Amino acid sequence: MNKALVNCVMLPVSHGHVLIPNTAVASMISYSQPAPLPTGPAWLLGMLNWQGWYLPVVSWSGILSPDVSEPVDNARIAIIKNLQPQTGMPYFAIISQGFPRLVSITADDLKQIDNDPFADKQDSSNECILARVHWEDRLVDLLALPELAGYISRHLQSHQ
Repeated sequence: MNKALVNCVMLPVSHGHVLIPNTAVASMISYSQPAPLPTGPAWLLGMLNWQGWYLPVVSWSGILSPDVSEPVDNARIAIIKNLQPQTGMPYFAIISQGFPRLVSITADDLKQIDNDPFADKQDSSNECILARVHWEDRLVDLLALPELAGYISRHLQSHQ
Protein backbone atom coordinates (compact mmCIF):
# COMPACT_ATOMS: atom_id res chain seq x y z
CA MET A 1 0.00 0.00 0.00
CA ASN A 2 1.19 3.47 -0.91
CA LYS A 3 0.19 6.01 1.74
CA ALA A 4 2.29 8.93 0.42
CA LEU A 5 -0.04 11.91 -0.01
CA VAL A 6 0.28 14.08 -3.08
CA ASN A 7 -1.45 17.45 -3.13
CA CYS A 8 -3.12 17.99 -6.48
CA VAL A 9 -5.54 20.18 -8.35
CA MET A 10 -8.52 18.41 -9.93
CA LEU A 11 -9.58 20.34 -13.04
CA PRO A 12 -13.00 19.60 -14.49
CA VAL A 13 -12.77 19.41 -18.30
CA SER A 14 -15.37 18.63 -20.95
CA HIS A 15 -14.87 14.85 -20.92
CA GLY A 16 -14.02 14.30 -17.24
CA HIS A 17 -11.25 15.55 -14.98
CA VAL A 18 -7.53 16.23 -15.13
CA LEU A 19 -5.28 15.76 -12.11
CA ILE A 20 -2.23 18.03 -11.87
CA PRO A 21 0.28 18.30 -9.02
CA ASN A 22 -0.50 21.42 -6.99
CA THR A 23 3.08 22.66 -7.38
CA ALA A 24 2.67 22.82 -11.17
CA VAL A 25 -0.35 25.14 -11.05
CA ALA A 26 0.89 28.74 -11.07
CA SER A 27 -2.55 30.36 -11.00
CA MET A 28 -6.24 29.99 -11.72
CA ILE A 29 -7.85 32.91 -13.53
CA SER A 30 -11.25 33.80 -14.93
CA TYR A 31 -11.75 32.94 -18.56
CA SER A 32 -10.81 35.60 -21.06
CA GLN A 33 -10.82 35.06 -24.79
CA PRO A 34 -7.33 34.15 -26.03
CA ALA A 35 -6.01 35.85 -29.15
CA PRO A 36 -6.69 33.37 -31.96
CA LEU A 37 -3.88 31.93 -34.03
CA PRO A 38 -4.21 32.15 -37.83
CA THR A 39 -3.49 28.43 -38.20
CA GLY A 40 -3.22 25.48 -35.91
CA PRO A 41 -5.24 22.64 -34.46
CA ALA A 42 -8.66 23.39 -32.95
CA TRP A 43 -7.45 22.37 -29.46
CA LEU A 44 -4.96 25.25 -29.51
CA LEU A 45 -7.45 27.97 -28.60
CA GLY A 46 -5.02 30.88 -28.93
CA MET A 47 -2.55 32.92 -26.95
CA LEU A 48 -3.11 34.77 -23.70
CA ASN A 49 -1.12 37.59 -22.12
CA TRP A 50 -0.65 36.67 -18.47
CA GLN A 51 1.67 38.73 -16.28
CA GLY A 52 3.77 39.72 -19.25
CA TRP A 53 4.02 36.19 -20.63
CA TYR A 54 2.35 35.27 -23.92
CA LEU A 55 1.21 31.71 -23.39
CA PRO A 56 -0.81 29.13 -25.33
CA VAL A 57 -4.28 28.17 -24.12
CA VAL A 58 -5.31 24.60 -24.85
CA SER A 59 -8.39 22.44 -24.55
CA TRP A 60 -7.37 19.09 -23.06
CA SER A 61 -10.65 17.58 -24.24
CA GLY A 62 -9.92 18.92 -27.73
CA ILE A 63 -6.49 17.26 -27.74
CA LEU A 64 -8.11 13.90 -27.02
CA SER A 65 -11.11 14.35 -29.31
CA PRO A 66 -10.84 16.95 -32.09
CA ASP A 67 -14.64 16.99 -32.47
CA VAL A 68 -15.11 18.23 -28.86
CA SER A 69 -15.98 21.90 -28.60
CA GLU A 70 -14.88 23.54 -25.37
CA PRO A 71 -17.69 25.61 -23.79
CA VAL A 72 -16.53 28.84 -22.15
CA ASP A 73 -19.64 29.97 -20.22
CA ASN A 74 -18.34 28.89 -16.79
CA ALA A 75 -14.75 28.26 -17.81
CA ARG A 76 -11.62 29.13 -15.90
CA ILE A 77 -8.03 29.03 -17.06
CA ALA A 78 -5.37 27.05 -15.22
CA ILE A 79 -1.89 28.50 -15.70
CA ILE A 80 0.56 25.60 -15.66
CA LYS A 81 4.32 25.86 -15.05
CA ASN A 82 6.23 24.27 -17.89
CA LEU A 83 8.53 21.61 -16.53
CA GLN A 84 10.49 21.74 -19.81
CA PRO A 85 11.82 25.31 -19.87
CA GLN A 86 14.10 24.52 -22.82
CA THR A 87 11.00 24.75 -25.04
CA GLY A 88 11.08 28.54 -24.55
CA MET A 89 7.56 28.43 -23.15
CA PRO A 90 7.68 28.95 -19.35
CA TYR A 91 3.91 28.52 -18.93
CA PHE A 92 0.90 27.19 -20.77
CA ALA A 93 -2.79 27.21 -19.93
CA ILE A 94 -5.56 24.61 -19.84
CA ILE A 95 -9.27 25.43 -19.98
CA SER A 96 -11.13 24.23 -16.89
CA GLN A 97 -14.90 23.86 -16.82
CA GLY A 98 -15.78 25.55 -13.57
CA PHE A 99 -13.86 25.64 -10.35
CA PRO A 100 -10.96 23.29 -9.69
CA ARG A 101 -10.75 21.33 -6.48
CA LEU A 102 -7.71 20.85 -4.24
CA VAL A 103 -7.31 17.18 -3.32
CA SER A 104 -4.79 15.04 -1.48
CA ILE A 105 -4.48 11.54 -2.89
CA THR A 106 -2.41 8.41 -2.58
CA ALA A 107 -1.66 5.90 -5.32
CA ASP A 108 -4.07 3.51 -3.57
CA ASP A 109 -6.90 6.02 -4.13
CA LEU A 110 -6.57 5.68 -7.91
CA LYS A 111 -8.20 2.70 -9.61
CA GLN A 112 -7.28 1.47 -13.07
CA ILE A 113 -10.12 1.55 -15.57
CA ASP A 114 -11.24 -1.13 -17.97
CA ASN A 115 -12.14 -0.42 -21.59
CA ASP A 116 -10.41 2.94 -21.88
CA PRO A 117 -11.81 4.53 -25.08
CA PHE A 118 -8.51 6.32 -25.73
CA ALA A 119 -6.14 3.41 -25.02
CA ASP A 120 -5.94 2.35 -28.68
CA LYS A 121 -5.59 5.88 -29.99
CA GLN A 122 -2.59 6.05 -32.30
CA ASP A 123 -2.21 9.82 -32.01
CA SER A 124 0.93 11.27 -30.43
CA SER A 125 -1.28 13.01 -27.85
CA ASN A 126 -1.18 9.66 -25.99
CA GLU A 127 2.32 10.61 -24.85
CA CYS A 128 0.69 13.33 -22.71
CA ILE A 129 -1.25 10.90 -20.49
CA LEU A 130 0.48 9.07 -17.65
CA ALA A 131 -2.70 7.14 -16.90
CA ARG A 132 -6.47 7.26 -17.06
CA VAL A 133 -7.96 6.21 -13.74
CA HIS A 134 -11.03 6.36 -11.51
CA TRP A 135 -10.82 8.45 -8.38
CA GLU A 136 -13.91 8.33 -6.23
CA ASP A 137 -16.67 8.50 -8.88
CA ARG A 138 -14.68 10.45 -11.48
CA LEU A 139 -12.81 9.55 -14.66
CA VAL A 140 -9.44 11.26 -14.27
CA ASP A 141 -6.51 11.81 -16.64
CA LEU A 142 -3.10 12.00 -14.99
CA LEU A 143 -1.12 14.31 -17.25
CA ALA A 144 2.51 13.89 -18.22
CA LEU A 145 3.22 17.63 -18.01
CA PRO A 146 6.69 17.67 -19.66
CA GLU A 147 5.32 15.67 -22.59
CA LEU A 148 2.25 17.90 -22.85
CA ALA A 149 4.46 21.00 -22.92
CA GLY A 150 6.57 19.43 -25.66
CA TYR A 151 3.44 18.48 -27.62
CA ILE A 152 2.13 22.06 -27.39
CA SER A 153 5.52 23.54 -28.27
CA ARG A 154 5.90 21.32 -31.36
CA HIS A 155 2.47 22.40 -32.62
CA LEU A 156 3.21 26.07 -31.98
CA GLN A 157 6.49 25.84 -33.91
CA SER A 158 4.89 24.02 -36.83
CA HIS A 159 2.14 26.65 -37.15
CA GLN A 160 4.22 29.82 -37.00
